[in-house]
Amino acid sequence: MKVLKILGAVLLILAIAFFTAGLIKPDLHYVTQVQLDIPAHKAFEKYNDLTKAKEWMPGFVRYEIVTINPNMVGTEIAFTFNEGGQEIKVTETLLEYEFNQKVTLGFDIDMMQKIDTVYFVPIDNQKSAIRHCTYLKGNSYTYQCLFAFMQGAFSAVDQELLDRFKSFAEG
Repeated sequence: MKVLKILGAVLLILAIAFFTAGLIKPDLHYVTQVQLDIPAHKAFEKYNDLTKAKEWMPGFVRYEIVTINPNMVGTEIAFTFNEGGQEIKVTETLLEYEFNQKVTLGFDIDMMQKIDTVYFVPIDNQKSAIRHCTYLKGNSYTYQCLFAFMQGAFSAVDQELLDRFKSFAEG
């Protein structure tokens, strides 16, 4: 009986910690970056070339332009990815666009809202850096609680994507 009480107390403490995390940290902010051996304008061009996305985005299947706006901002693109045999659809909205300098993309995914601001920073005539700033929030309180413990995993995925882009862009 004593063991059950201890186990119950431990589970209660873990549940309180889990649900408190969603209150303390309801959204995530993190930065990933990579340095490239190509000029910033070429990095910008390659990053925004959707016809080459399959070469550096794992699981990429196709994209479809849903809405296009003349000034680019507000343009929506539907992406389809294959992850473990399951199709995942992601809608991307272009929120900001500064030619050769920055794009801000909003992603609507079933479980979260994600906003990525990607800066293309010149270092010199032949080198540049990409600085990828992310804001992420779960679409429900349970997801917010879960995501509070997953910042490292999310940033690792985004860093891996930047590293894959670096290999593609410099190749």
